[in-house]
Amino acid sequence: LAARDLLRERALSLSLTSSGLGGADAGMEAEALRFIKILALVGEPSETFARLTAFRRLSLRANIAAARTRAEETARGDATRVGWAELVALALQSTAAAIEADAQLVRARLGGARSLVRFVCALHDECRGELAALALALTQAHELGKRVGALKSITAELAGGAHAEQAGDQKRVEGAAKLLADLDGVTDELVHLLNGGGSYDCYVLERVERAVGEERVSAAVGESGAVCTDAETETYGGPPPSLVLLCASPSAVGSDLSRAGFAQASTQVSQALSAGLAHAVGRAFAMEVARAKPANAANAGADARAAGASALASSVPDDVFYLLKRAFQRAAHTQSLHVLAAVTRAGGALLRAPYLDNLSQRTRGGGGGAGLALLAAFGSVGGGGGGDGSAGAGGGASQRLGAFGSKLSAAAYGATATLVSAGSGATDTPAEPPQFLANLNNLATSIAYLDKLQAQQEESCAAICALFQIPSSPQTAAPDPAAIAVSLGPSAGARAGVEAALVDAHAARAELEGLKPAFRAAHGQAVGQLCASVAHRFKSKLDQIGGISYDLPEGGGEGDEGAGDESFVPTLTEALEWQLGLLRGNLLERNYEAVLSGVTRFVAERIEAMILQKRFTLRGAFQLDRDVRALSAFLSAASSTTARSAFARLSQVVTLLSLEREGEVAEIWTPPGRVADSGSGLRWKLSAAEVRQVLALRVDFKKEAIAGLKL
Repeated sequence: LAARDLLRERALSLSLTSSGLGGADAGMEAEALRFIKILALVGEPSETFARLTAFRRLSLRANIAAARTRAEETARGDATRVGWAELVALALQSTAAAIEADAQLVRARLGGARSLVRFVCALHDECRGELAALALALTQAHELGKRVGALKSITAELAGGAHAEQAGDQKRVEGAAKLLADLDGVTDELVHLLNGGGSYDCYVLERVERAVGEERVSAAVGESGAVCTDAETETYGGPPPSLVLLCASPSAVGSDLSRAGFAQASTQVSQALSAGLAHAVGRAFAMEVARAKPANAANAGADARAAGASALASSVPDDVFYLLKRAFQRAAHTQSLHVLAAVTRAGGALLRAPYLDNLSQRTRGGGGGAGLALLAAFGSVGGGGGGDGSAGAGGGASQRLGAFGSKLSAAAYGATATLVSAGSGATDTPAEPPQFLANLNNLATSIAYLDKLQAQQEESCAAICALFQIPSSPQTAAPDPAAIAVSLGPSAGARAGVEAALVDAHAARAELEGLKPAFRAAHGQAVGQLCASVAHRFKSKLDQIGGISYDLPEGGGEGDEGAGDESFVPTLTEALEWQLGLLRGNLLERNYEAVLSGVTRFVAERIEAMILQKRFTLRGAFQLDRDVRALSAFLSAASSTTARSAFARLSQVVTLLSLEREGEVAEIWTPPGRVADSGSGLRWKLSAAEVRQVLALRVDFKKEAIAGLKL
């Protein structure tokens, strides 16, 4: 008993003394540990566990404090020069080293696996407290919150049109750039800090869960009749505490403000990344505007042509989506799903406004004075232009055209007018596509980039989930970490918190997915406006059908020679080839195909509408059939796809007009939605009423026979 009291006193005095030295005297620290461990050998496991845990916590605290003091002395009072990330790494490494050094002793002699869980959680809790102080000191030293607020203020001024460049204040521009660079540096330091914390979180989870598994094995062995020592069944200090990860969200930390600093760093990182991203996106738009207004506008076109062919789209999609990709990569490097979800939402908000709003406004807005003047001029004359861009007869320019369902856009009309003027030699060929066409290309490029950005975010989620060894497919609802922690053990609540963050990250990606319809709608509207403008220019050639008669005498006769040779196709294809040739070199392939598809549908519907106002003989129907086939072949050759789908209704109308007798329709026609019985795979698009309407156009078909058809 006397020896035991002496050992207890010696262990206590040495542990308190060595822990206060901050690792300066390694020999005294080793001696203190030796006396603490001797207590376990003389039958004092409970006291040894308490003293060992207290010693390790005090030693960890003292070592970090000593290292921080040395770092601050080296920095000579400048807190921004202190290596806060190195101090965090020291704390994480010291904690892990202490756990590994004593894990075997605690497991074998101080209470088994259950005590090991308590030991790991105790040191982890001490580590969280020290790291909270370091994270708080880092953000305060660099005034992170103040810098984020200043950057947001500058970004708001940019969005409001009061940017420093526009005001001519070059110093302010340079100050904003320096602020962004400084903020990026601090953010990178916090990102690396969180990255180390994420790896440490995985280590602690694995260590605790391994101990819990060993405890279950020991319990199973005990129930089977094997002999268990007192040390393996004894429990000290009640049930194991719940585990709170370093990178847990501040809400998971709750009211434990002394331990929330490191968790709150994730919020600060996401705010800094989001603010920097918003400012950089605004700068990308401002720089594009500046490039669009060169100092010497008279020489701008010649300089651009001398430099070579320009890209079909502007630099904005590349710049913005590169910035988004980089921000997502930095967020994923934190190994925190909370940060990734927050940055994903911020990126999605920026893509909606100002990015999509800006591009949509450019395609909806005026095409400049020239575009508005040309639209007014053509509108006052009416009708569509010919192949050379001249105005023709017909309806006003602002009327609705065919299937497009929207009025002509001054921006789209100005773009086609610029190309027509250049193509006819009236002006120089533009070095870059007109603004409307460039914005249309921007929208198409953005849709492709949006798919890649979403895939990148999904891959980042999967990588973090693999690190924490959880499925990357989230539950339908986020679990309650508190309820799970009470019922399933110390690490269950922590894992539930990670899974809840995963649900949030997937929800953020779903919001990113929700942007696609808006982008596609803006792209579709712009394509429709361009189609309407192109169609307006060749509409007069198409309207020549109105002056052609298809009520031709069968077999011909004197004075009828050549009466069936009149065709609208040559002049129409010439106008189409001219217009489409001007667009082909200024549009991305996807946009060119979309415009060509829209124009093809317009042509087919316009022809159908006009021929339904005419009368036909069989000879006239054959003439129309030749024209429709020739036009369909021309449009198919101009595209990478066939025009058959767009011409389906028109071809079926021509087929009905080319029948020799009324009753033949029953052999070929089937109700819409059903495949033809002939085995050709043809699906008719004309209803029974429309079939009768078309057959009634034949001058030689009898009304009674048409009405008596069983359709």
